[in-house]
Amino acid sequence: MADHGAKGHVGVMVERSVVMVAPTGKRREATLQVRTWNEGERFVRAVKRLGLFWGAAVVAAIIPPHWPWLSICLLVGPIAAYVTWNQPGTVQGREVECPNCGAAVAFEEQAEHWPAAARCAECRDVFSIELAAEAAQKR
Repeated sequence: MADHGAKGHVGVMVERSVVMVAPTGKRREATLQVRTWNEGERFVRAVKRLGLFWGAAVVAAIIPPHWPWLSICLLVGPIAAYVTWNQPGTVQGREVECPNCGAAVAFEEQAEHWPAAARCAECRDVFSIELAAEAAQKR
């Protein structure tokens, strides 16, 4: 039941109910789309990320000065692969409403981690975005 997106990604799209909470305590509910990755897909994504950096290391070995760029690529590659491997999903970008003023806020595509944060361009408020189930447990 893998959903193939426009960018050729695999993974399963799920909806997460979230609550956006302003520092003033105002709350607003929303639904965000999250592309979740199974273990095999996470492995493939991590290997691709590692290959990208190590491929850049091969190019860096050709272009002087060699050692700083080569070293950086060889060291950052495994770190980037590890971070990618530990990423359970990706929250898809969309617009959400600011819980404080109701203005549209662009929520960029990012790794799934909760709570997340966003800034309203209108009222300049930074609000948290929490999973609805976790927010209900706090109350």
